[in-house]
Amino acid sequence: MLCGSAVWAQAEPERATVEDNDLQMRVGFDISKKIARGLEITWNEEFRMKNTLSTLDRIHSGIGLSYKVNSYFSVGTEYNFIVINHDGKKSTDYQKYWDFRHRVRLNLIASYDVGQWKFSLRERPQMTIRTDSINPLEKRKAEFVLRSRLKAQYKCRRLPLEPYVAFEVYNTLNAPKFVSNYVEKLRSEIGLDYVLNRRSSMTFYYRFDYATTKDVNLKKSTGALKSIITEKSYNHILGVFYSYKF
Repeated sequence: MLCGSAVWAQAEPERATVEDNDLQMRVGFDISKKIARGLEITWNEEFRMKNTLSTLDRIHSGIGLSYKVNSYFSVGTEYNFIVINHDGKKSTDYQKYWDFRHRVRLNLIASYDVGQWKFSLRERPQMTIRTDSINPLEKRKAEFVLRSRLKAQYKCRRLPLEPYVAFEVYNTLNAPKFVSNYVEKLRSEIGLDYVLNRRSSMTFYYRFDYATTKDVNLKKSTGALKSIITEKSYNHILGVFYSYKF
């Protein structure tokens, strides 16, 4: 019995939890053009900072189409090219410290106005494709998540200000083997849209981002499960964005 217990103990994978806190920032812009009734094309750029605003985290470049079906519902699709900086992995091989991802998502937005309030629900199925070399049993080459966001925004009568609050949930849809699907992120946000004129506006926000990642590691020799590390991060994110429509 003692020998059997020892063998079982050796086979049991390691399970641990690590936590991290960070102050981050996101700045960017988007430019939209109406190309037909209810149909709009948008180009956007976003730059993200991490490590208490001291390090470039990633760059997002995207283009999308949206169509307003009626005053209550709109649908859209978007492609993003993502450049990720792996801080601390300096090498003559650029792939050691720069990583590239392709992201495609669908936006389904239902909204309803009540006086000066606007309430909306956005469902966003999203696929992110990795370009680096990975073990598909540890990480998915194409990661699928469903993002669900509730938002309430208030339009001031005599001021060009539109404050809002929002809450968003990320659910994984194809977690790696050995891990069940789980809630990947919980986001709460307060922000303000400042309307400069009929074509342009600024958005300022503070977001608290609670993220969870399951890091699966297999033994190279046997392919058996070595460990599952749960990485939790508590990120305080400041955002500034400029929008222009023509």
